[in-house]
Amino acid sequence: MQAKITSKPLHVLLAEDNPGDVLLMREALTSRFPEVEIAVQQDGELMMHWIDELDSGDAPRPHVILLDLNLPRVSGEEILWRLRQSPACQGVPTVVVTSSNSPRDHKTTVRLGADRYFRKPSGFDEFMKLGDLVAALLAISGGAVKREDTRTLPKVERAASRPSGVKHSRVEYISMPSASAPARVLVVDDDQRERLDLVKIVASLGYVAEAAADGEEALEKLGAKPVDVIVTDLMMPRMDGFTLLKTLLERGDHTPAVVLTGFASIREALAVVHDLRAYWFMEKPAQRAVLAPLLERAIRHKRIMAEAEQLRRQLSREGFLGDLVGTSEPMQQVFSLIQQVAPSSASVLISGESGTGKERVAAAIHRLSPRAAGPFVAINCAAVPETLMESELFGHEKGAFTGAVGRQAGCIEQSDHGTLFLDEIAEMPLPMQAKLLRVLEDSRVRRLGGQAEISVDVRVLAATNRSIEEALEKKRLREDLYYRLNVFNLVLPPLRHRKDDILPITEALIRALNTRNDCRVTGLHPEVLGLFMDYSWPGNVRELRNVLERAVIMAREGSLLRRHLPPAFGLSQELPVPMPLKSAGAASFNFEPGRTLHEVEEAYIRLTLDHTNNNRIRTAEILGISLRTLYKRLAEFAAADAKIRAAAQVASSTGTLG
Repeated sequence: MQAKITSKPLHVLLAEDNPGDVLLMREALTSRFPEVEIAVQQDGELMMHWIDELDSGDAPRPHVILLDLNLPRVSGEEILWRLRQSPACQGVPTVVVTSSNSPRDHKTTVRLGADRYFRKPSGFDEFMKLGDLVAALLAISGGAVKREDTRTLPKVERAASRPSGVKHSRVEYISMPSASAPARVLVVDDDQRERLDLVKIVASLGYVAEAAADGEEALEKLGAKPVDVIVTDLMMPRMDGFTLLKTLLERGDHTPAVVLTGFASIREALAVVHDLRAYWFMEKPAQRAVLAPLLERAIRHKRIMAEAEQLRRQLSREGFLGDLVGTSEPMQQVFSLIQQVAPSSASVLISGESGTGKERVAAAIHRLSPRAAGPFVAINCAAVPETLMESELFGHEKGAFTGAVGRQAGCIEQSDHGTLFLDEIAEMPLPMQAKLLRVLEDSRVRRLGGQAEISVDVRVLAATNRSIEEALEKKRLREDLYYRLNVFNLVLPPLRHRKDDILPITEALIRALNTRNDCRVTGLHPEVLGLFMDYSWPGNVRELRNVLERAVIMAREGSLLRRHLPPAFGLSQELPVPMPLKSAGAASFNFEPGRTLHEVEEAYIRLTLDHTNNNRIRTAEILGISLRTLYKRLAEFAAADAKIRAAAQVASSTGTLG
């Protein structure tokens, strides 16, 4: 066991809106530091204000900053960017503590200046490793805890129910003004005396109190009229508190719930808060002095979530939904469908051309779903070799095959209680599709080389750039798997069909690319905007991003001009039709009757390769096929060429002998 660090009190600035995780982090830090003072910001906008106060000298400089990515109103990525610009925060170690399992989030946060990336584990003991990580980080940064700072964290609102076992820690929350309308609190308890006592306390605090004797009655009351906070016992007849909270979570109801518990162990109480996504816990019997500040914070948390949802809907109407941008009618329809399907547990099949943003749509569905706190795992089926596909999906045990030196969980198992995104599902080998279907039907997975089956709770989203009808007709996609995935279908329009979105997408991409490349580009020159509007964008938004990234790097600042674009930009649209093509036999021909479809396909693929200077990724994007399909076609062409050469050699030898 690690010894505690003896030094000045550790001042921590924590941006986290989940009280259960706040308590876990406090436990982790006090396991390594004898005295810890934590200022908690439960809202991204308040965090930005706190940074402003740090820069103006009105707030003490913390020793370390712990930052969650998913905060109300302002995202963690924006806060990281602000920390990078803050003079007062230079040299202060920053740790991103998040539930996200996305490699993209990891890379983005490191690029924005985060010192460490700590994924929230599900187990108590694993969470305690956060204290070791902070201690090591402070040691690397030169003993930041030993710096003298005569100021202390400002006295604001104290945590309501602090376990008596922790003596040298303080958790403080930044206050927010409460709304004038009285909040509604639902008390759920089968003990009539305790239920009435709680109702009296709630009413004496100025709230509207409702009562229910068990989980079923609570669901009936919630169906009739929503509330701001739920105070519930766990052990009840008919439907207990565990089932009630699980049912609300499955429905996408995020009403803060305060759990009444008789647990003497802090670990058991934390498990209830963490596993059931409860807001906080409170020991029985309920005391007014403890319940009052707890209800105040829970009500504030509910209203912040409501404001964030309202802002998200407003942004979607103005053309923004997560990483997606679009004001056109086709994209507004897509946004509406995403918001409808996200709260459910239904599988979604996303179709659209390469580069239209299918993975970003999947990520948006995940972020708006009740599984947002769980992992989002994406796998490109076209990029994984067939020999590794089974191990990648299902995992493997040690010794399952040559090179399997240890046990590894597959993508399905890693997505437990989260979302699995299967990109290019039609490129998955058919035998693997059959195994995947069985896992989806049974919700159980067996690792390669393993004997036991593992239960998983996974929502599956899939995508393809192929025509669904074509994939089914050509037996690239099993019909039974298609029906299992196609509970809800989303079709993404290509960029050429929503050119009204080019300008807002460009503006959003330029902002992101400025941050990524440390540039100060202001926008597009009107001539460049005209070129963009006239171009057909066969590679869709991905091609637009690539063109813009090159232009931003070339320009560095000011407006993007024609000379900043790639030299060949737009020339592909000026090719004459019919185009002279070369077949495998090197003879020129036009698109005219008399040639087989195979000859036309081969000639056009070869022409596109010439046009892209043999860039196969770009060629696949233009042709609208996966990279694996392109390689397969090229291998077929090479085999056919070899047969022709062999036949020619045989004919030549026969003629010579004759």
